Amino acid sequence: GARAGGGSGGWGGGQGAGRREGAEVGGWIGERFGGAEGGGSGVVAVRAAGSTTSVVDPSGSERRAFVLGLDIGGTKLAAGVVGPDGQVLSFAVEATNVEEGPESGLDRLFRLGRRAVAESGVGWEHVTTVGIGAGGPLDAASGVLLAPPHLPGWRDVPVVALAEDAFGLRV
Repeated sequence: GARAGGGSGGWGGGQGAGRREGAEVGGWIGERFGGAEGGGSGVVAVRAAGSTTSVVDPSGSERRAFVLGLDIGGTKLAAGVVGPDGQVLSFAVEATNVEEGPESGLDRLFRLGRRAVAESGVGWEHVTTVGIGAGGPLDAASGVLLAPPHLPGWRDVPVVALAEDAFGLRV
């Protein structure tokens, strides 16, 4: 589950998934995750080919990709699974209850994500990535929500690191 860190009620710093750079060329969308200094994993390319999406990992192998999408809003949390053809296979929503704070909110979001995967009929072995949508301000390079005005009390929350810990997948 989510965990708090830091001495002043914050979530600590320095956690994250490394630097990310993206580019789209000829129908390919590529992301470079920072090298050794960023703790990244090399180059990953995602391409849309007709009605399917596939992932080419650093070893060069290609496979169909399912994505778990998470949304952190001021009034609602949402989770859904999207298939390789872009079809939404499952979608679940519940109230954010922002007054309960980030630990409770993220615990519930991650449970919602697990429920969305279960309801999609897709096995976890086929879910390749988790994507998170959240309003800013945020530090995209480190994956930290800084102090979004629509989420009072959610200050310096390392949402990417927490999601990676919760799901064991790249976020």
